[in-house]
Amino acid sequence: MVPFMSTILGDIIEDLLSRFILKDVLKKCDALYQLLQLDLNDKNIRKPPADFDIGFASRLKLDQANLSSTDCRVVAFKSEAGEFLAVLLEHIFDKSPLKFSIVRSVISVNPIEMANDSKRKMEMKYIAFYLTVGVVICEYEGLDPTGGVSAQNKLKIVDLFKVEDCGMQSQQDDVIHWNYKGMLLDGHVFDSGKFKATLGHFHVITGVDKGMRGLCVGDKRRMIIHSDWAYGDKGIPGTIPPKATLIFDVELTSIERNGKIENLEDKMKKPPVVSKDNKLKIEITHEAKECPLRSQQDDKIEWYYKGTFLDGTEFHSGMFTATLGHGHVITGVDQGMRGMCVGDKRRLIIHSDWAYGDEGRPGTIPPKATLVFDVEMKNIVRTSTKNEL
Repeated sequence: MVPFMSTILGDIIEDLLSRFILKDVLKKCDALYQLLQLDLNDKNIRKPPADFDIGFASRLKLDQANLSSTDCRVVAFKSEAGEFLAVLLEHIFDKSPLKFSIVRSVISVNPIEMANDSKRKMEMKYIAFYLTVGVVICEYEGLDPTGGVSAQNKLKIVDLFKVEDCGMQSQQDDVIHWNYKGMLLDGHVFDSGKFKATLGHFHVITGVDKGMRGLCVGDKRRMIIHSDWAYGDKGIPGTIPPKATLIFDVELTSIERNGKIENLEDKMKKPPVVSKDNKLKIEITHEAKECPLRSQQDDKIEWYYKGTFLDGTEFHSGMFTATLGHGHVITGVDQGMRGMCVGDKRRLIIHSDWAYGDEGRPGTIPPKATLVFDVEMKNIVRTSTKNEL
């Protein structure tokens, strides 16, 4: 990162905000740090959805479809675009090194400091990723105000999260439990909670019955359902408008089949086998197809990680860089990251003796805590040999 990039990033943030945030609100923000402190979920600071700026390409598409700016489908699409921009900006705010210049010093945008700080370099990579995804989705994928479904294609499925260890997959006649949030195309939440049904027995609308199949316990999915497979021409008075396309975000929490039950709570709380005699358990969750180099002592490696406790509570996640065997990380991670290829994924279950011991880390890691790390190898550097994912 070079110094002027802080200004450029600020300009990008201001431009994105101006598309859906009221002009008067932005005028009151005299400095960049004030923009970063805006609550983007506050509907009171947003423009009316009909006034959202969705960009030239999207406007052109809508014009070609002969849809007026007051058409309810256009308004719904613009509202959804606003929700997307809010999420995109929240990710940028979260990863932005600009926040360090606010609370610490301008050194955070010093190019020398950035070059020597792998964490901040990764933050800039995240920002570039989110901006790229944002441009692609806004300009190409988000152009359909119908949500991507029609009378011919009544269900659109987007898998938001897939578990690595899948026992059963939901199918016909299974009794399943799930968490759900139901929304209209404009983002309005009409219902949320938990539900139980037997697949294929008409306990739920057709779109949900079809969309809940093929899921593992712990999977998360978004289902966009045409009104034909939802509540049809009549809707539900006071809740679902007539001919409404619905969106359901779901998480499967349990499958019951022929007396066998698999549920999320047991899955998360299942005690791993580690002890003072066996301080590390390694579960291989994905193996790369090609492996020209395996990590070993003195290699400088870079990896993504998510750290959780035994109950599934996440305490940290992100990217990390270290040299194996040099005391840069806890013993369990140092040992567990060896013998990996770029693209490999593992679950490391680490006894407290090889983690943070009897004392833990005040405010983060309890004393004598067994830790679970889901890791993915991203990069291995050995002298002049480099292999990147």
